[in-house]
Amino acid sequence: MSLQTQAVIVGWHVYELSKDALLLGLIGLAEALAAIGFAFVAGHIVYHRRPAMVYSYCLSVLVLNSIMIWSTTFAWLPWSATTRLVILFAGALEHMFRPYIQALFASFSPRSVGMEAVKGKGA
Repeated sequence: MSLQTQAVIVGWHVYELSKDALLLGLIGLAEALAAIGFAFVAGHIVYHRRPAMVYSYCLSVLVLNSIMIWSTTFAWLPWSATTRLVILFAGALEHMFRPYIQALFASFSPRSVGMEAVKGKGA
């Protein structure tokens, strides 16, 4: 829920800084392309690496990303509106880590549970 809230806040802040609906649409496009692009490799990486290490890496990057987005709200920082928009666009790319986290959650359940559901024996 917090990641979805953060996505809404990024969009709101981009529109507040630029007053341009095109940039708001580009934020959505960047989020979608990042999520789709990394979905193809996420399962492979989670399967071949230690899941706890992948999760801690993703979580660390998400925390740094949140701090970076939060820093754009400080008016006392000497950043131009363009710099703040670039930081917000980089922040929108947090969606690249969602496939990793989803693949991690899938790796936590035993393989037999998934096979029962596929064969129709599960609830």
